[in-house]
Amino acid sequence: MENDILDEKIYSIKKSIYTSFSKIDAAFIAYILMIVLVCQPLFSLFFDASTSSQIVALYFGKATLIRLIGLLGFINAFFDYYCKRFIYRKKYWDKTFLKNAWTGLLAILLIISFLSALFSARKYTAFFGDAYRYEGFFSYIAYAGIFASASLVTNEKRRKSLLIIFVSISLTVGIATILKELAGFSFLMNSGGRIMAWSGTFINPNHYGYYICVSMSVALGLYQESRTWKGKVVYGIMFLTNTFVLAKNTSYGPFLAILFGFILYAVLYIIRNGFKESWYLLVLFALFIGLSFLVNNKLANDITKTFFEFLNISSSIGEGIGSGDIDSATDGINGGSGRFVLWKAAVKIMLKYPIFGCGPENIQYIIHNYGASPLTIPHNEILHIGANMGIPAMLVYVTAIIWFGVVAIKNIKKLSNTALIAGCAVATYLASSLVGVPMTITTCFLFLTLGLLNSWFKEKNQEDLTKELLESIDLGDLKNDEVVSKEEPQEEAKEETLAETI
Repeated sequence: MENDILDEKIYSIKKSIYTSFSKIDAAFIAYILMIVLVCQPLFSLFFDASTSSQIVALYFGKATLIRLIGLLGFINAFFDYYCKRFIYRKKYWDKTFLKNAWTGLLAILLIISFLSALFSARKYTAFFGDAYRYEGFFSYIAYAGIFASASLVTNEKRRKSLLIIFVSISLTVGIATILKELAGFSFLMNSGGRIMAWSGTFINPNHYGYYICVSMSVALGLYQESRTWKGKVVYGIMFLTNTFVLAKNTSYGPFLAILFGFILYAVLYIIRNGFKESWYLLVLFALFIGLSFLVNNKLANDITKTFFEFLNISSSIGEGIGSGDIDSATDGINGGSGRFVLWKAAVKIMLKYPIFGCGPENIQYIIHNYGASPLTIPHNEILHIGANMGIPAMLVYVTAIIWFGVVAIKNIKKLSNTALIAGCAVATYLASSLVGVPMTITTCFLFLTLGLLNSWFKEKNQEDLTKELLESIDLGDLKNDEVVSKEEPQEEAKEETLAETI
């Protein structure tokens, strides 16, 4: 009897909290936060970086804005989860973290990263990151908030508008970069000779390249999905403007990434819709290749060099496997603009610290002990995770991404247009991350697009849960304590109101 009274009191408290939180439009708040995020590259469009302190302040300001957006998104998503959990009980947990297993795996990765930071040698850096890339555990929380917020944007029109804003901002930054570099507009991104050319508002041209290849992937999808010539022309211009900037930028990794993303999108689009309208892609692809080689006359040499480096590295690894001594076989072998040495060092650190790694963002302080230059990082996101947070973290991350990709491809003919575009943008970013570095100002867009793809699956799960709940109400199988207070019977009109609010 006492337990029943206690249960009723606990339920009454939970219901009162639910009533307060249920008034919050979490989906709309998430949508607004993601709009602010995609507009973030405009931050520092007009800046003066003539001193080192101004550059540090610029980095810190951009990272702080992204972290704030992510933190607010995390809190908002928590409120939404509580309300849904109150209505659907354990089923909502199962749908969120078990059916969409990649979400559960990413949550596990966040927990591992916390433990890794806790046991690291440089705890401050592990939690807050360094004063350049500003990664670290607090950025990982921001990424979780961004992923959760983007996942709440389950409305197709909102998803599309978010993607349109994203490419529009990238076009604005691209035009501003062209005006600065070619027309000499000094009031745009005044570098004071301290920032490399063609780096936009990202300070480093390679980091700008990571952003460009994602925005180009989105522009490509919007171009192909547009049903009008006007739309195709607009999105085509957005795509080609960024192509020009990327070619002048000379970031080779992002070029290969968008090339991969373009081919992937074309294949998936043909599977979904057939060959009938796919020739539009051929037109844009020809313009992309032609403009890239026209603007960057070193591109052909870079491709040839990469091909022979790949053969050389593969041959050396093969010899090492045969002899049982890969380290000696690959000694003196290099490639990827010095990246192979960094990759070897990252693998050695992984094997030295296999469980929790050396700690988030700690690798740069010990990598010189493993054959690489001091204060460098692996330039490969998978190895970066493995060395910093351990082999389990790396395996969880890779498993989550592959699982998500396989399930998305299995649903290729069911995915909404925006989900397909977001998925290809994710693949494009991941391709660039194999030779790139994680940065708060760029990695946030991985979790944005990852979340937008996840939002389609979340939308379907929500529909299933609502249907199951309504069927339970119609059949009279739903217990009073699962929806309303145990003390008061629920009228039919109130049941309909509950169904509508869901």
